[in-house]
Amino acid sequence: MSSLRFPRALRSTVRQRRSTENPEQRVKSLLKQIDPVHKEVVQRKLFVDQHTKGMDGSSLLQGIDIDPVLRSELEMIYDTPVRKIDHKRHHIETQFVPHNLESSIKSLKSKTIAKSHEYFLKSSSIMILVHDNSNTTTNLMFRNKIANRIKAISTQAQTVSTRNVDPSTLSRLLPSNTNLVEELLPLRNTTLKALCVPPHAIETTPEILSIIQSQSPLFEPIGIILNIATSSRLAIELQGALKNSSQTHGEINYESLIKIAQRSHEDTKEGVATNVLRKVGEGAFLDVVVAENYVTLTKTKR
Repeated sequence: MSSLRFPRALRSTVRQRRSTENPEQRVKSLLKQIDPVHKEVVQRKLFVDQHTKGMDGSSLLQGIDIDPVLRSELEMIYDTPVRKIDHKRHHIETQFVPHNLESSIKSLKSKTIAKSHEYFLKSSSIMILVHDNSNTTTNLMFRNKIANRIKAISTQAQTVSTRNVDPSTLSRLLPSNTNLVEELLPLRNTTLKALCVPPHAIETTPEILSIIQSQSPLFEPIGIILNIATSSRLAIELQGALKNSSQTHGEINYESLIKIAQRSHEDTKEGVATNVLRKVGEGAFLDVVVAENYVTLTKTKR
């Protein structure tokens, strides 16, 4: 695996100080300049690579050519999700189930890694619900196989939340977006129910949406789900905007929703969510469901 690279400004700063600092001092200086956003990117990249390759955290970090001090910092960040889910013994609300979930879990080398993989799936930021016009027999067979693993995310969960693109598909594209079209086009012939965009790939969301909309009627978006863990401010705004704030279900005008998202523009992920909402909800009313761990937005039929 190639050396981990950081933003150009950080690399430039390191070069300037290289002549006066030893390696340990240099990395410590670098770490002070890495803000939480960059640390999140690092964490998600490592997290996806681990499960794509079926490696534990220690083995993965040994394969990255970085200084020991930086390795120690990353190891602490990397292990946080696993410790969290093991310590609290709870499960975040399931947002989607990949078509190869069972085989993916079995291919992992330990229960700890499997739990970590499950945590990643459940903590993705945005899920895009799409219509599916593919073979109904295939859909039925698939639902029967995994029905016991699917937790309802809305009253429509049985029809819209049964299939998705595996996160590893997107993780392979992170270094370059040029292959997005090639990767997504074959999905026209599969049973696609939901496209899940992991947090580390959030910047590619608008591009993915445009590909889906332009290439096939199979991918007509009908709504999105926002993880409250990454969109808490948006969730609070939505709750306040519902006609009856004591209820968690209601209808909201699309234009009002855009204004809500714009007021939360300080959060990068919610800024992207604004663009997603524009794609999905233009010219429509959106039915809003605010649950404990997620917000569901779907088009209201008129």
